[in-house]
This record gives sequence, C-alpha cells and structure tokens, in this order.
Amino acid sequence: MDSTHTWMHHLSALAGQMATLDQGDAAALAKAQAELDTAFWTALQSLVAQAAVDPLGARLELAPQVRDLADFGALVDGLGSQPWRKQAFELGIEVVCDSLQRVWQDTLRAELVQRLEQQLDAIGRDLKEWPEMHLALIRHRDQLVLDALGDSPQAQHVLHLYSEVDERLEQFKRMERLHLNGGFRSNEERKAWLAIKGYVDERLAQVQPLLEPLAQREREVRASLNELEVEISGRHADLRAGQQDSRRAQEAVQAAYASGQQGEAVNELQRELARAMFYLERTQARLAEANTRAEALRAGFFAALASGQLPSAVEAVFDSVGRLQELHDSRRSLEQTMREERTAMAAVRAVDMRAALHDELAATRGLLRLAARYAGVHESPVETGIVERLSPAQIQAALQHVQDWDARLYLNAHARQQGRPGLLAAPGVGSGVYDRERNRFVLPLRCSGNAEAALAAAAARYRMEIDAAGDGELLRAYRHDIPENNRIRSNIKLREKFVSEYVDWITREAHGQPVLARQSRQWFEARIAPPGDEPWVPREFLDLAPRQLAGRLNELERAAPGPEREYRCGVLYWLLYPQDARAAREWALPRIERALELVPLQPAYLYSAAAIHRRLGSFQRALALFQRFAETSPPSWWTRKAVELCATCR
Repeated sequence: MDSTHTWMHHLSALAGQMATLDQGDAAALAKAQAELDTAFWTALQSLVAQAAVDPLGARLELAPQVRDLADFGALVDGLGSQPWRKQAFELGIEVVCDSLQRVWQDTLRAELVQRLEQQLDAIGRDLKEWPEMHLALIRHRDQLVLDALGDSPQAQHVLHLYSEVDERLEQFKRMERLHLNGGFRSNEERKAWLAIKGYVDERLAQVQPLLEPLAQREREVRASLNELEVEISGRHADLRAGQQDSRRAQEAVQAAYASGQQGEAVNELQRELARAMFYLERTQARLAEANTRAEALRAGFFAALASGQLPSAVEAVFDSVGRLQELHDSRRSLEQTMREERTAMAAVRAVDMRAALHDELAATRGLLRLAARYAGVHESPVETGIVERLSPAQIQAALQHVQDWDARLYLNAHARQQGRPGLLAAPGVGSGVYDRERNRFVLPLRCSGNAEAALAAAAARYRMEIDAAGDGELLRAYRHDIPENNRIRSNIKLREKFVSEYVDWITREAHGQPVLARQSRQWFEARIAPPGDEPWVPREFLDLAPRQLAGRLNELERAAPGPEREYRCGVLYWLLYPQDARAAREWALPRIERALELVPLQPAYLYSAAAIHRRLGSFQRALALFQRFAETSPPSWWTRKAVELCATCR
C-alpha cells in the first residue's frame, strides 16, 4: 500500500508540474508529457508485478486505486469507475485489468484445466447415461423385428440371433478398432479378431433371408410414398399461393367498399374473390386427399416399413457400443492431460507470472503509442480532465455503426477460424488500432476525434491486416479500380489512404455528407457498403448459413405476432431464396408489407419493401416507397441511395 501511495503521489506531482507550464512552450510540454508517460508505465509495471508473489493465487488481485490507474489512467479515486466497468462488461468491452486477468489465467493454465474438468464431467454424465440409452436402442430394434414379423417363430429366431450378437458386441468392436488401426500385437490377437468377426457375420447372415421379402416390399412402398410426398409438397405450395391470392382479393374488395366504389367494378372484384376462395378450397381438399392416401399406405404396409428401419436400428446398436469405447478412451486421455497440466500449473512461479504480465503491459503500451502516432498526438495515458473519457455506450454504438456500414467486415477466413475481434479500451489518446496477435481492436479511452472515427480506423487496419495475410485482393482492387491510386507506388501510403477514406466513409458519407471523390465513393459502395438495392438485413442474420437462416425462420414463425416478426420473416425468406422471384413475391414481400401496414414510417420496412418491389418490376410502388423513405428519414447515404433508385423506377 505504501508503494501504491508513493507512485500515485509521484505521478500526481508530475501531472501538477505539467499543468503549471506555459501552454505555448511546446518543447517543455512535450518533455514533461514524455516524463509523465514513462513514469505512468513504470509505476504500473511495478504495482502489477508486486501482485505476483509465491504462492500464486487463482486470480490477479489489485488494489482499487491500481485498477483505476491501469484501466483509466486515473490518479483520483472513483470517478465512476465501477459503473463504467459494469456496463463495459455487459457490452463485451475489455479493459486493461481484464486483459491482465486473462494473462494470469493463461499462465496458470487455469482456463485450460477448467475446460478439461468440464469435458471430464460431460464424459462422466455420458457414461452414466449410456446403459439406459443402449438398452433403449436394443428395445427399439427388437420392437421393429416384432412389427415386421409378428409374434412368429421367425421373429423369435431373429431376436435370438441378435441377442447372441449383443453378448459379443463389445469384444467385436474392441477388436475391430485394433484391426482398423493396425494395432494387433500378435497372431493370437489376429486370430481372435477373425473368430469374433466370423461369429457376428454368421448370425447377421442368418437374419438376412428372413427379412429380404419384406425389404423388397418396403422399397416399393417407399417409392410410392416418395411420390406422394412430392405431390403433398406441391399442394402445400399451391395452398400458400391460394392463401395469398384470396387475401389480396379480400383486401381489394374491402378497399373498394372503403372508397365508395359501386357497380360492375365491385362485382368483378367479388367474382375474383369467389374464384380465389373456390381454388383455395379445392387445393385444401386435394391436399387432405393426398395426406389420406399417404396415411393409408403407411398403415397398410406397416410391417414392410418396419423392416426397412431395421438396418439402421441394428447399426445404431453397433455404434452405441463403439461410442462407449470412445468415451472410455477419451476419459483416459483427458485424465492424463489433466495430470500433466496440473503438474505444469504447480510449476509456475511468481517470476514467470511477472514476466507474462510485463509482456502484456509492454504490448499494450506499444499499441497505444501506435494509436497516438497515427493521430499525431502524444501518448498521454494519464487522465488530466482535458479530454473526456468515452462511455461504454458510446463505444458500443460506434462499433455497431461501423459494422452496419461495412457489411463484409467479418467475411474472411480469419474471422471464421479465430472469431470476430474483441475490443480493448485502454488509457490513452489517439486513433484505434488492430492487435493481430490477440485479435482485438484497441481503442484509446480519450480519442483525439470521436469513437466512430477511432473504431473506423481500427476496422480499416483490421481489413488491411487480414488482406495482407491473405491474397492481397482488397488493396490490389483499391489501387487498380481507382485511377488516382495507380500513381501511389508505396503500399504503406496506399494503406494509409485507404484508412483515411474508410474513416470518411464511416463517419461522413454514411451520415449523408458526400466528401469522397466520385470514383472512391463508387468503390466503397461496391466493396464496403451494404447492398443498396436489397432489403435491409438485421446484423444478427449476417454471415449465417442457409441452414441457420432456416432455423431462425422457424423460431420466428412460432414467436408472438408483430411488425418486427413480419419484417424479419420477410428478410429471411429473401435471404433463403435470393434468386427466386416467386419466393420474393409470395413469401418475402407480403410479410414486409404487413409490417409496413402496422408501422407505416419504419425506415427498414419502407426501404426493404421498396427494394423488393423494384426487383420484381413493380416500379410505381417502389417509387412511392422510396420517395416516402427519403422524405421521412434523417439524411444519410440510404436517403441519397433511395433518391438514386427513384430515377431507375420512372
């Protein structure tokens, strides 16, 4: 505690001396700032190192004053540090003490040991549940035999053969693994394998002729059922189309009555509604009839269909025993790894921990120096009150804004393998940077500009790092697609120009302030921006595979009704069937239009509906929606794009 007080007093004295200097004396200010910066990092290294003493605890324990110094560069107690940290934790934002805690855990191998313990617990649960699960598979297989052959002598014979196989199955699977891995140690083991294999194969061969007649019939019935399922699927599609037609006809009739129309026009609409209802009822009847035929086929050939399921049921019993042996092997391997890791964990000493913490702080300082250099300012980790600290909400909003306006930011192999970058907020001044070694954005808490610009710079440098580690296609396109960039020979200068224009794109162009040259703007619209002629896609749907999109759609269809559900369902249909005009017209567009009816001026609903109408050739409706969007939404790139697309709809 005395050491903490001494260091804090020393830093406060240096900060006080700097405050008394003539603000016009740049040389004296720079010297004083450099002295304060060096003292800050020396103090932090010393205070953090003092926390690493033998025997090492499970966690890094720092005094509140030291934590405030590390996380915020604060020389004064409090300053809202606890609420700030709580909100940052909830938003997934890391601070310096979090980073040091992770290093502590990694050095102790604590997280690895914890994961091993969790894996062992999971294997233990699986082993405990295995007997009951295996017995359930055997019962299912035996029931299929009785369903296929009834309570006949043939059925009893098959059950007896299967029970004989069950008794020797564990030995069979163990020897089979040795055979597949070439692990026989002697001829006796090889002979034992051949003997047990012959025993099992002989009994399975006796079962085959008893089930073959039913298996042949099952294949014929299955083919008929497949044809019926295709027909039923088509009927369902017709039913959805009929429901859409009848709903449109009903809406047209209601609109006619509401507007006071009379005479032949209304009669024609009523006839159209009657025709739509007739076709809908006929489709429902045909669907019901096809389902009835399918159920009758399944009921009439129940035994044959049961025999068709037997091979997979028998295989499931075999696989279950194989799974048991895999679980035992995995447990032995994990237990050995656990012993080794605990031995290594016990060997870690305070000197090792101090070295790891020192390296982390040195790396953080290096990144913050780089951030300050990019912005052309001094490092300045100590809070002086001149520049206000960013809030977690500001940081989170800025990050979401960057992700919204760079729709392809994480569409790369590195993000798929290592995950999206984390975010470290650290004491300092300057621009944002990307830490490739730890896959994280590093953001000075007192940005020289604003959070959007700082995080945009970090994202741009992330893009350049990932591009350089790959095929370099992005930088190559940036050079060759924009004639002005062809004259820039240095890759370093070209990268810095990319960062500068990327920041302008995120912070100004996105807000409707055209500052980029025309060719640069077109390049960013083609390479970085979200697609301007497609529906708006919620960020949680980005990067999802079709199977995941279908899962989200099923979840939403079961959710409570409302405009947001309708909009999201419509977007998911669009993403699942992007080239299918019928799916867009009958599934995606009606859901988004329904959301628009409930909330007429919601920007996402307006723009998305307009974009789909334009794709489908409904230009008048698209024009009206784009105009309404441009008139009612705040100025942004989207409103400029809407005006541009209006011209293509006339």
